[in-house]
Amino acid sequence: MFPGNKYEFHGISQPEVSFKTNAIKTAAKGYRRLTFADGGCIDIEYPVYMMRGIVYTAMPRGECVGSAKFTDHSNRLSCVMEFGKVEGSANPLLQRPDSLQGTIYSHDAPLQAASPPEQQVTPVHASTNDWQLVP
Repeated sequence: MFPGNKYEFHGISQPEVSFKTNAIKTAAKGYRRLTFADGGCIDIEYPVYMMRGIVYTAMPRGECVGSAKFTDHSNRLSCVMEFGKVEGSANPLLQRPDSLQGTIYSHDAPLQAASPPEQQVTPVHASTNDWQLVP
């Protein structure tokens, strides 16, 4: 347990690394779970981390790509955070590679471990890096 015995973070993580000419891509495979003192728990899936511009540039950069997923089975909620450009957005800030958008889903049926949230969900709210909620 962590501060005040309010939560515990546990799981396993195995790095999966691939190399390209000028980049390194790494993903943390495995499961991670946050367990709270009241019995609630949230499963966490991490996004991919990229290191780009390693060889041919003066300043390499790191960025998260793909998505991070958070699943609360007991409350039938999940959140999917997407990293990278927001396709179709007219806002220039959302065309940057460090943009972030997310959707919180409310599930009508009990959640299955490792089931994609798109299969049985109703979107509740979405937010982007300008932190406005979209109903």
